[in-house]
Amino acid sequence: MASDKKPVVLWIEDKLDSLMKEVAKYLKETGKYDLRSASTVMEARKAIEEGGKDIALVLLDIIIPVGIERIQNVQEMMEAGIHLYRAYLKKLGIPVVVLTCRDDDAAQRAFVDEVGVRMLFKPVFPDEVEKAIDEALRSGV
Repeated sequence: MASDKKPVVLWIEDKLDSLMKEVAKYLKETGKYDLRSASTVMEARKAIEEGGKDIALVLLDIIIPVGIERIQNVQEMMEAGIHLYRAYLKKLGIPVVVLTCRDDDAAQRAFVDEVGVRMLFKPVFPDEVEKAIDEALRSGV
């Protein structure tokens, strides 16, 4: 008997502006994914620890705050996002699509090159994100 279980996509994003909300709405309306969210590294770690084996893919805003306890600079947030990938997602073998608003950061590009994930630059469009999710799920990267 075939399963109708949808792949769980964890979206780690701290700023849901109107376009990102539109992307989330679009992804939910496709009916193809079980879309879950986290807005900090702490929330993401909890979601991964509680449901890691069920997470099929992560959409990762690479510049993400650790928590809400203090303001961080962009470098600290990027290091937190990279650490989240290395310490959790890579170990569990969870495919990742990186979302970012910066295309001029050498450390960010080096990370993406190192791990071989797909990177999308904001603003992103709903069908672009859907295509990236589907390709990553098919390839497992």
